[in-house]
Amino acid sequence: MRDNHNILDIIQARADIAREISRTAMIIQPGALGDSILTLPLARYLKDNLRLGSVIMLGHLDYIAMFISRTCIDKVRAIESTDLHRLFADYKDFDLEDADPLIYAFDNCSPIISFLGEPDSDFEKNLIYTVNCSHSADVIILPLKPPADYDKHITDFYFEKLTAQCDLPVLSSVEGPEITGNQPANLLTAPQSDITAGRSILKTSGADLTRPIITIAPGSGDLKKCWHLSNFIAIAKELIDNDYQPVFMLGPAELERFSPASLETIRETAPTISGLSITELTQAVSASSAYLGNDSGTSHLAAALGIKTITIFGPTNPDIYRPFGTDVTVIKADIDTFTSAPDKDLQNQILTAIQN
Repeated sequence: MRDNHNILDIIQARADIAREISRTAMIIQPGALGDSILTLPLARYLKDNLRLGSVIMLGHLDYIAMFISRTCIDKVRAIESTDLHRLFADYKDFDLEDADPLIYAFDNCSPIISFLGEPDSDFEKNLIYTVNCSHSADVIILPLKPPADYDKHITDFYFEKLTAQCDLPVLSSVEGPEITGNQPANLLTAPQSDITAGRSILKTSGADLTRPIITIAPGSGDLKKCWHLSNFIAIAKELIDNDYQPVFMLGPAELERFSPASLETIRETAPTISGLSITELTQAVSASSAYLGNDSGTSHLAAALGIKTITIFGPTNPDIYRPFGTDVTVIKADIDTFTSAPDKDLQNQILTAIQN
């Protein structure tokens, strides 16, 4: 009889494990590239501690499609493919038809972590109702941004909010990618094919690949976060004199924002790349020796790849928004002259950080 009990216990234990590893979590992330990358520590933690089989991220594919095979995210789906706007309706007026596509959007997912909507809102109530039409699941709404008086890193904020709502070990602090121990340190892992493709992109720009490549992104989604362009030009010239190869990376915002004269100066200073997809950007940065940029999504990308990353902060708080990586140097500039004048002292500080 004891042997039978042991066998049954083993069968039950294996069934429990099978159920756990077949579970799929969903993260709804409506933000841009930087926001999506800063969600990855949370996704990794959930996957480890809940023994999940997979994690789906519902977001903007322009930013998250390259997560597949490079991060702990197993599947991605376009946020536009789901009628999430319906969930913002007044709870009293919200209704679902039989076989409503919205029900199946969350089929078999638990937990569901949403950075869209607010706690205790109509959105949360409607989401819970929708999910429970097909299965029982934990639904957790997390704020995308911390309150104004918060003074720790935003990943700490996410973990605090998460562990306050579910039965998971509480983390006292999230200082770096060592949070899970048994995972690779980098949030993004570039395969050799990425590095090879990145070198090809850099070579096409005219970069000398025999020199250490320093990719420089002088832009950001918010103009107030952009250090004065003359600083990046001066640093690039110094790098060339010291046998480095700087390469400027310009996004659509910079091509529209910078004057024709500024764009010409950039192109005359060093090889310049523009028009890259996020995947191509990932490849080019992964083939770099170091990266320099403002508080931007590209800086979070470089840091997540484990590339030596130097990020200049002006009006935003680096204690909260610093890039998450294993080799990150954050430099806080004088906010009064951040966008209006060059800063020779900080230029020298950055050059030292790159060369060390």
